Amino acid sequence: MAAAQMPAIVIVPGSWHTPAHAEPLKQALNQQGYEAEAHQLASTGLKDPRPTFADDVSTIYKAVTAKLDQGYDVCLVLHSFAGVPGAEAVNRLTKEGRLEATGSSAKLVRVIFIAAYVFPVGFIMDAKLMLGPENPRFSIDANEMNNMADTRLVLFNDLTSDDEAQQWIDKLEPAYYLGKGPVISSDDWRMAPITVVTTRQDLAIPPERQEMVWQGFPLIWLDAGHTPYISQPERVAEIVVAALSET
Repeated sequence: MAAAQMPAIVIVPGSWHTPAHAEPLKQALNQQGYEAEAHQLASTGLKDPRPTFADDVSTIYKAVTAKLDQGYDVCLVLHSFAGVPGAEAVNRLTKEGRLEATGSSAKLVRVIFIAAYVFPVGFIMDAKLMLGPENPRFSIDANEMNNMADTRLVLFNDLTSDDEAQQWIDKLEPAYYLGKGPVISSDDWRMAPITVVTTRQDLAIPPERQEMVWQGFPLIWLDAGHTPYISQPERVAEIVVAALSET
C-alpha cells in the first residue's frame, strides 16, 4: 500500500494523562485535515499485572507501526515522560529502517517532543532520581505509585478557570513507579527529524531543566504550562503542521 498523502499523527500524553487530554489537539489537527489518534502509556491506569517500562515502549512502538503498516507516514508527538519510552521506541524503529521509505512502505517522518524528557545513552532510568527538594510536589508511595501534590498548579497552572482545570484533573489516572532501570539503549532516535516544544510556565519540568535536557536542539518556546495541548491546542497544532511542512 502506498503511503497516504498526509501523515497520521500519533499522540502519546505523559504520565497520569489519558487520550481524553489530547482531544483538543486532535480536534485542532482534524480541522487541518490530519488524522490523529492518542494512546495512553501502559504505566498510566491501574492494571494487573503491573506494567513495566518495556510495556510503555511497546505501546508506542505498536501504535506507530500499526499506522505505518496501514500505509500512513507517521508523526509521533510525545509529551512529558512519554519522551523517554518514546525515544526508545524510535530507537527500535530506526534499527528496523522505518525512517526510510522502501518501495511502497511508509516511514516515521517526524518526532515532536512537548515539555518532554529524554535521557542519554547508558542512563539507568529511575524516577526516584527526580525526587528531592527541587521537586517537592512529586513522591512515590508505599505501593510504588507516583504521586503529585497540587495537580492544579503543576499541570494546569495556565488555565484561568478552576472549573475547567478540574474537568481535566478528573480525567487523570494513577501512574506507576516503574522501578530502577533499564539502561537507555542508544541515541538512534536523534536520526529522526526532531522538533522540540518547551514551556515557560512549566512547574512539572521547569524551563531551565528543559533547556538542559534539550541542549543543542532548536527550541520552540510557548508561554504555557506543562500541558499546552490543552491550554493552547490551536497553537500546538500550528507547530505540528509547520514541522510536517519541513519534512
